[in-house]
Amino acid sequence: MVVSLVSGDVFVTERQLDDLLFTYQRLAVCDRRFMKYYSDRLSRQFECFSDDQVCNFARYLVKSVHARAQPMEIGATADYSREFGPSDTKALLDDFDVTSSSYVRCLESQLPVCLHQYSYYNLVDLGEFYGLFNIQSSVRVRFSTELWKYLYTLRYGYPVKALVVLSKLGLGDGATFGRLIRNIPMTLAFRWPLNLVSECLISLEWAKSSKIYVILAHYLSRYLSAQFNARNIARIFDSLCNKRIALLGLYQKVLRIQSLNPGWLSCEELLTVARYGKEVGFSLAGISRLLKGQDLDDMDYRKAMLLYVMDNPDAALVKRCIQAVHNKDSDQTLEFVSLMQLLKACYRHKMWLSAAPQLALEALRDIETIEVPVLLELLDLLTLAGPIGEPDLLARLEGYVKHVIPDLPLRTAGKMLWLCFSLGVAPDSVCFLSLLRRFNHLYEPSYNENHLLQVLGEALKRLKSQTVEIRTFLGHLETFKDVSWRREPAEIGKIREFQRNIGCKAFVSVFPFTADIEVDAAALSDYVARVGGGSISLADPCLPSRSSWSASSDIVDTVLLDLCGDPYVTVVERDGNERQTLRFYYQLRSSLVGRPFAHLLDSSVP
Repeated sequence: MVVSLVSGDVFVTERQLDDLLFTYQRLAVCDRRFMKYYSDRLSRQFECFSDDQVCNFARYLVKSVHARAQPMEIGATADYSREFGPSDTKALLDDFDVTSSSYVRCLESQLPVCLHQYSYYNLVDLGEFYGLFNIQSSVRVRFSTELWKYLYTLRYGYPVKALVVLSKLGLGDGATFGRLIRNIPMTLAFRWPLNLVSECLISLEWAKSSKIYVILAHYLSRYLSAQFNARNIARIFDSLCNKRIALLGLYQKVLRIQSLNPGWLSCEELLTVARYGKEVGFSLAGISRLLKGQDLDDMDYRKAMLLYVMDNPDAALVKRCIQAVHNKDSDQTLEFVSLMQLLKACYRHKMWLSAAPQLALEALRDIETIEVPVLLELLDLLTLAGPIGEPDLLARLEGYVKHVIPDLPLRTAGKMLWLCFSLGVAPDSVCFLSLLRRFNHLYEPSYNENHLLQVLGEALKRLKSQTVEIRTFLGHLETFKDVSWRREPAEIGKIREFQRNIGCKAFVSVFPFTADIEVDAAALSDYVARVGGGSISLADPCLPSRSSWSASSDIVDTVLLDLCGDPYVTVVERDGNERQTLRFYYQLRSSLVGRPFAHLLDSSVP
């Protein structure tokens, strides 16, 4: 039949040719000879074909690509999660090159003068054709402008499809998308392919409220099953995560389907859902259970990062994630956003990775400047385990700080001083002295409550030589109030209860600190032995032997004890070994006061 048709032995009318094209489309049959014949004949006799017949060939090509890309799926619909390159479409269409065909050349010459006559469904389907085959042309813009006049009359599923197509083409504006969005709820009264509805949810822009997201998510939840494309699930939640739209019903439905069909979502796709749940504040307990059933043997650092930043993951899983992060290949780039997520997760877990400074240096390599709020947060997260030992990273951070110093207000300059000192910036460095000059220039007597600056001042007093900036700074600190004694009501109650049971002194001022309790060393040891029993104990590094204490007779037998807060950080080395260390504030406190400080690992009291 095809041989007779293309050779001219059999002549068919345009209507008969269109019927044959429809049959080929339903059967997903692609014959290069037939497609070339149709393309050539349409280009030679364009006036003999109706608008619908011209666009039917475009619809045939689009649907054939999607159908042949999913040969095992009966009635396959458009898979918007997949991008097709020129070689892909050519292979799927029996080596027929669409972009160089006479059909496309004919459209390029005829559409500029006749596109305004086309109906809305032909405009949308032609736009989909141009988008799928990535045909770059000035005609693309016309699809949006010509569709404008039909925005109030679009029927069937075309409001949804028009929004998807315009989004794929990068066309349309706020008014266009707004009108399309208003038509979508009525469209969903009928059953439409879930791929199309999900792509609409992904493509939504210019929405003034989250109501349309809720409507689309409710539609998806009604018909969603394990047969739905798992890649689209990941794309949906990735889009919702970027827009921070909370859709609890859809989230729970996906987890319920995954629990019943463990092979539906892969590890990467499940991690995308987990990242969304974390961003919008949903519980991750269900996902943690599902992840245990995934194959994580070959976990790369990106998977490890997503797992690590989850709240309350499995302890064994955390160790595997940390090891994967430490083993990251040098050619794998860590983005700044991922770095911040990693550092925030370390802060939540009270755990510091020895590889963090090197990872931070890699993430910051191409960043010239950082805004002040983000820079403050970055410095604060990096100070978790005290001064960093990476000179290159420290130099880069000093560069960021020096860039923003001229614009810092007083309180921000004070906070920046403490953070820089905690990171290990030398007091005689250009960066630190510039910060001091900025603080001294802005200083006002009303700013007189900052405990960390008092601690910083006490450390600067120990320097052998002091610059003019340091002496001026110390002069300002003399008017500061001592606020180290401030505690929350619940903490005060805990201190008082401990005092009554042990018979010790509470709220002991050892400038610039206030210890919660001063207790006899023997009484404290007896208490730990009597009450602790493993549930309460002292960390060994915090209670040195008596031979190392000060020889002063009035303090030799007493220990300053903190009951509130947790000063410990777990440092994880690259080889997986862990060690406990004190945060920089507590390390500095011990060196400044010169007396033994202790901290209860479990500061509950009888």
